[in-house]
Amino acid sequence: MGNHFQSFQQKCYFYMFHYSCQICFWFQKFFSFQKIKPLYPEMNWVNVYERIKDHSKNHYRFHYEDESEAFGPFLEKEYDYFLKNCIKMDLESEQLFMAKEKENYLFLQFQSLVSKPEKLLSMPEISNIDFVYVEYKHPSILKEIELIIPRGYYLVGNELFSPAFILRMLQMQSTYFVFDERYSIRIMDHEVKTIHFGPESYVLIQKDDYLIKKIEEPEVESKESEEDYLIFSEEEEETVPFTMYEIMRILFPK
Repeated sequence: MGNHFQSFQQKCYFYMFHYSCQICFWFQKFFSFQKIKPLYPEMNWVNVYERIKDHSKNHYRFHYEDESEAFGPFLEKEYDYFLKNCIKMDLESEQLFMAKEKENYLFLQFQSLVSKPEKLLSMPEISNIDFVYVEYKHPSILKEIELIIPRGYYLVGNELFSPAFILRMLQMQSTYFVFDERYSIRIMDHEVKTIHFGPESYVLIQKDDYLIKKIEEPEVESKESEEDYLIFSEEEEETVPFTMYEIMRILFPK
């Protein structure tokens, strides 16, 4: 009788653990993954992606096809607005200026834009390079995560693989991840050479090559309040994601 009860108890524990994991995975996917894309993916847009530690926000401005203004002037106007209004920046905040036109995507860092502001009249041309493989590695996860980089990301002048860019790419895939400053990136480039770097660096895409560059430290004008972050447009804000640990604490409190 005791053996039957013990077997039944073990099965109950197994099914409780199994379905708890399924529920946790669903919550993780619902609250974190696929939350950074705009509601209408076929539309062109400009976005400021803001990373604060391991959380993020999006500030989208959409360009409608029936507008009299073409995408080029729309992009120039939003870019100028971004440069004029991004005055204060907290050390824990990082912003990417992004734009999407059809299948092409623009990625520019806040630090480099402020230090070397230039006119942006149109989307850059496509580069001739294309990385073979990009891999995210973190000591708190057992298996590396492959980051799928679309061809439209390889525009000349794009600044890829900064911490904000990496967090956004992780949020767009369906594998559980941990993100902090301990991560590393491994890339097999267009010449089948392998490079490694961490959160201190990013990749600058050129016409026929690329550069590994160090991320510049932001200049902070004021630390008076937590409202020093960029206020661009809050048409769509990011929901703060729950980690797997937080979900387990909610479902199974001590």
